[in-house]
Amino acid sequence: MFWHLLKYEIIITLRNKDYLMWLVLFPIILGTLFKVAFAIYIIMT
Repeated sequence: MFWHLLKYEIIITLRNKDYLMWLVLFPIILGTLFKVAFAIYIIMT
């Protein structure tokens, strides 16, 4: 029963494009910004 509910929850989540953008793209963009910010900080010190 759990796997059945999990499967359909994943399908519903993947159909919602706005949620998918926040789930995938936001962490990538945020991680990139942190990497650039700390790289500049390390170079300046």
